[in-house]
Amino acid sequence: MRGGIALALLLSGALAWAAPPPPSVHAGADGSAAIAISGKLLDEAEVRKHMMSGLTMNLLLSLRDREPYGQISIRFEPWDEVFYVRALGADGSDEKKVIGSFEALKKWWSAPRAAPAGRFSPGDRLKVSVAVIPFSASEEADAKRWLAQSLSGSPTPRAEGGGEVAKAPPSLFSAVIGSSIRRRPILRFEWTVAVQRSR
Repeated sequence: MRGGIALALLLSGALAWAAPPPPSVHAGADGSAAIAISGKLLDEAEVRKHMMSGLTMNLLLSLRDREPYGQISIRFEPWDEVFYVRALGADGSDEKKVIGSFEALKKWWSAPRAAPAGRFSPGDRLKVSVAVIPFSASEEADAKRWLAQSLSGSPTPRAEGGGEVAKAPPSLFSAVIGSSIRRRPILRFEWTVAVQRSR
């Protein structure tokens, strides 16, 4: 399958190198689509760095620049050397699994999952994208909480009656730093692919 491949890095500008192979998209007799994304995407240096960090890496799967139709979360546990994965689909599907090796993770990742809503026909051309987000919502909240406590320099003071003293408004510095901790994609892979007939 041939298609235009675009790789946009949302870091400090766009860098170009060989993108992972494009996904395969197959349409069933009922018009549903099965999308399989190459396991080689997980070999990308930036992707693998964030995946092996011990934080949860989220990958949002989208079609035609619309809302994501699926999300895959991967967290490596260095103590046990296993990957905790979760695949959520817009259809309500929710798959959780513990995977014991990187090669097994690539095999699991490349299986078709999280089929998007809609009807598709062989020959249709689709824009498929994967956005990489380096940590989860709960980890974001933890980071903001830790940052707020670190910047304050001391625990919240107590009033004589046992209640908390009103907090001073945050400084401009803490507001700027806190707002920088957001769940923004650090990488986005995009491909334009042709839908094939299911075998």
